[in-house]
Amino acid sequence: MTTTQPPASPLPTTRRRTRPTLHPALYLARTLDRHDRDRAIVAWSEPGTLLAIPTGQDWDTARMPVATGLAALARLQAEHRPDYLGPVLLDAATEVTYWLITRGTAPEHWSALGPGICLLPPGTTVDMPDPSPDRLPPLTTQPEPVRWLHWPVATSTLTPAVWLASTLTDLAAAPLAGTA
Repeated sequence: MTTTQPPASPLPTTRRRTRPTLHPALYLARTLDRHDRDRAIVAWSEPGTLLAIPTGQDWDTARMPVATGLAALARLQAEHRPDYLGPVLLDAATEVTYWLITRGTAPEHWSALGPGICLLPPGTTVDMPDPSPDRLPPLTTQPEPVRWLHWPVATSTLTPAVWLASTLTDLAAAPLAGTA
């Protein structure tokens, strides 16, 4: 008895694996212990609530003056698809922006990129509002003093540190190019 084999498929049979996307609030709160994480999710249900979230575990955080951060965001959004950029937070009271970036860059590298630019040490907390897309305030309302300027479509997306550092270097050199 002869058996027939099904014809070989001309297409590869491997499937693309995709990571499940966490809810934005769970993504940020996962750096907390379980008890604090549960309390954070409940607390963020109140509009305007800020929670101190530690840096350096799942991401590094670069802090810079607001004008520098806004210029870098505009440049990176023009050069890359916005969903390739990670979260950017504006603290209007202290006039700084915080960028959640990929881990592993030397802190001294960041301070050399310009005045007021630094990489926060691991464990430093940053006050963050609820990142849930359904609870982000519309642009037409009075802006919150601490708010997200950018939140990626895929929750676990972080801005590559090398992209941000390169952009900051270019922005710092731009005034010098105009004086020649």
